[in-house]
Order: sequence, then C-alpha cells, then structure tokens
Amino acid sequence: MRKIWLFIFFIIFGVLFFNFSLAQHCNPSVDCPNGEFVPRCCPQKGLVPCGTPCCPCTLCHFLVLLDNIIDFFIFRLVPPVALLMITIAALMFIFSMDNPETISRAKRIISSVIIGMVIIYVSYSLVGWFLVSIGLADWVENIYRDWWTKGTFTIVCD
Repeated sequence: MRKIWLFIFFIIFGVLFFNFSLAQHCNPSVDCPNGEFVPRCCPQKGLVPCGTPCCPCTLCHFLVLLDNIIDFFIFRLVPPVALLMITIAALMFIFSMDNPETISRAKRIISSVIIGMVIIYVSYSLVGWFLVSIGLADWVENIYRDWWTKGTFTIVCD
C-alpha cells in the first residue's frame, strides 16, 4: 500500500512540475544587467511565473503558487476521484444481492461524494468572489469556456 501512495505522490508532483519552462528570448546579462524587472523574462508556464534574475519573486507570487496548486487539485484530481467513488458505489449497489447493509453503504458513499463536491466547489467560488472583490484576483477572460483549463479566477501580480 505504501508503494501505491508513493507512486501517486510522484505522479502528482511530476504533473505539477512538468510544465515549468522559462520565457524565450531573455538574456539576463543583456536584458537586465542591474536586476530590473523585465516582463518577457518571466516564465510563462509552471507553478510560479517568477524566479529568474529579471523576474524576481514577490509575496504575490506565493499566492499564485497556492492558486495553481488548488486549481490542480480542484479541476484535475477531484472530478476523477469523485467519478471513481460513484462508480464503486454504483457497483456495490448493483452487486449487493439485496444485502441492506451494502445498499446503505453505497447510498452513503454517493451522498458523501455529492455533498463533498458541493462543499468543495461552493467554497472555491466564495473564495474566488472574495479575492475578486478585494482586488487581488481577476476573473478568467472567458470563464464559461476556459474554467476547466484556467480555473475561474487568476491572482494578479505586477
């Protein structure tokens, strides 16, 4: 069992860190010899859009890191796990052979998954609305089309 959890751990962090790449056409010795900020030198992908000599990290980038990790879990891990749990509960319900204990356990799993999904996505939306209302975040350009890949809001760093 420990090997399975270790494998899942490495898969998750492998996916998180796989997209890290620096911006193109940036030479720190030419573009920012005094360490000034140059936007085109910031990484375009990955967990945090900073970390180069011409694009130093700030406290706001820590919030971007948290947002990217939370988006990964909410939009990439929660739906497949919920679907898996509902499938398991449905199979338990189908193959219960009229055992009332198994039927009630399957119903509890399905209701727990639905309640958990509602709590997760409502709380995520409330936090997003709060961050947008205080001016720390902006809504995604086309929220109805891009919510699955970009989330619903993005943290804005200068």
